[in-house]
Amino acid sequence: ISYVENVTAPTLIIHSENDYRTPISDGEQWFMALKKLDVPVEMVRYPRSSHGLSRTGEPWLLVDRLERLRSWFEHWLIEQDPSVTDGGP
Repeated sequence: ISYVENVTAPTLIIHSENDYRTPISDGEQWFMALKKLDVPVEMVRYPRSSHGLSRTGEPWLLVDRLERLRSWFEHWLIEQDPSVTDGGP
């Protein structure tokens, strides 16, 4: 995997199990490589979904995807921001 050793940012991998454009094995390889490098990483696999999950997926999958994105950014951008807890600007 090219350049994986340069990744330091917490990473959320969202992957559809029926994505024929980007095989699920690609996402799994990234996940394992980032874990090995101790980069905070989470992988979510969506069943019965293709590359166009964000546009054509089942409604409950679309809601779950958006909730996971919201939670991820809330955790890494708000809860982990020192200015939020130390009374910063």
